[in-house]
Amino acid sequence: MQHGSGVLDDASAGVAVRDARREDLPQLLAIYNHWVLTSPATFDLEPLASEAWERWFESHRDPGRPVLVADGRGSGDAGGGLLGGAWLSAWRVRPGFAHTAESSIYLHPDAREQGVGRMLYAALIERARSLALHTLIAVITPPNPGSTALHRGLGYERVGLTREVGWKFERWHDSEIWQLILDREPRPGEREAGR
Repeated sequence: MQHGSGVLDDASAGVAVRDARREDLPQLLAIYNHWVLTSPATFDLEPLASEAWERWFESHRDPGRPVLVADGRGSGDAGGGLLGGAWLSAWRVRPGFAHTAESSIYLHPDAREQGVGRMLYAALIERARSLALHTLIAVITPPNPGSTALHRGLGYERVGLTREVGWKFERWHDSEIWQLILDREPRPGEREAGR
């Protein structure tokens, strides 16, 4: 990531990670709503309307809650538009949780398993570090081997499981809690493992 620009270019893939702009909202909403309709990765039960999405975006205008997108214009992937989005949200509202954020990522279905998610999420993690956040929390609905591999590969650890907390597609779903502590030295063996 280039400091100050908010842009990370991967010339070989033709993908740029950058801050989301208002004109990105329709494509980003389409990506999110795909997962609303097809997956328990989100527990929204109905597709969100553009007005609700705009309110959500406004709630992320605080520099401490960035929304990043992977822009594939010129890559030929997923129609050459947005390949995904990743963002930080408040973990809890009480002031003592100010140094913790929830991290989320949603990719265009055609952009999966191409390295886009790792590039996008790595940029989000670097942004979180630049904001002096202490820890990131991610919530994964199992089984989701792609998301599990992405989080593990970027250093997150599975720290908890909440059973049957979400109802979607006529059944109960568990949620796994994954955590990345941003300002600590790697534990023995993590550096060698590339985490």
